[in-house]
Amino acid sequence: MEGSVLHPSSIALAFYSGMFAYSGCEVVTVAVEEVKNASKVVTTAIVSGTLVCLIIYLLTNVAYYSVITKQEILAVPAVAVVFGIKTLGPMHWVIALFVFVSVIGSMNSSVMQISRYFYVAAREGHLPRFLSLVSVHNMTPQPAIMLGGMISCMFIYMSGIYQLMAYLQFVYWLNTLVVVAGLLWWRFKYPQKPRPIKFPVVFHVVLLLISVFLVLMPFLQEPWICLKGLILMATSIPFYLLFVVDWTRKRKFLKIVDRVHDFMNVNMQLLFTSVYAAETKEHIELGLVGEESVGVSLLAEEHEDE
Repeated sequence: MEGSVLHPSSIALAFYSGMFAYSGCEVVTVAVEEVKNASKVVTTAIVSGTLVCLIIYLLTNVAYYSVITKQEILAVPAVAVVFGIKTLGPMHWVIALFVFVSVIGSMNSSVMQISRYFYVAAREGHLPRFLSLVSVHNMTPQPAIMLGGMISCMFIYMSGIYQLMAYLQFVYWLNTLVVVAGLLWWRFKYPQKPRPIKFPVVFHVVLLLISVFLVLMPFLQEPWICLKGLILMATSIPFYLLFVVDWTRKRKFLKIVDRVHDFMNVNMQLLFTSVYAAETKEHIELGLVGEESVGVSLLAEEHEDE
């Protein structure tokens, strides 16, 4: 197309915006511990959800370009609204309503995804333990949800949505590169290990090559954006040093950290009426909460026992 930029680094940055729109299918993987027959359900959800989104997005873009010119698409901030005005007339507000519903759904999945990351990290000892507390009523990791909301509020002050997407997408694909490389190494080093969910190796190799392309190419075009993404990742280093690294004099040197952690632990349990995983299981066995309410923590333990 006339005016298109075909430099590899520009294509990689364009992929950032496109993949941000298409992302979401990976959210279902964080619910593995909370789903019965996860190997079948999660695999079906990933494949069917990706295909449905792909078809809907392609048809949507075909509809846009059939009605709106290229100049209008580049000039207007809300393409869907212009499309609605041109095709639906007085009923164009329906488009805005559907966009609103879509945003609510996206936010709901993001809250679930981010909170489960914090919950599991705290459960494994990589974050303060009180983030693995689970509500005895709703069976949800409420402290982890609260932390995710606070971090989201901080991102509001970032300058520009496209820069924010570039930061997050760079970090996302860098993490994907590391995870897929580790997955391939694990599969070849331990081929006999049981794997409830397993895909052909060729998929992992293709994803690894795409991740390498999307991580390296933007450095040629926007190195500063990539550097900011690395700085965002570096903010996790203090937590790693505090909660993961085993220092011989750690307790003596960081007594104040332990006191703060104990204070937060007690108050978070009181504030959210929450307990840890083993305690939640005991509540269920004692009949203090219903078995139908089994959520994150109990299913996590049952999954580990299996």
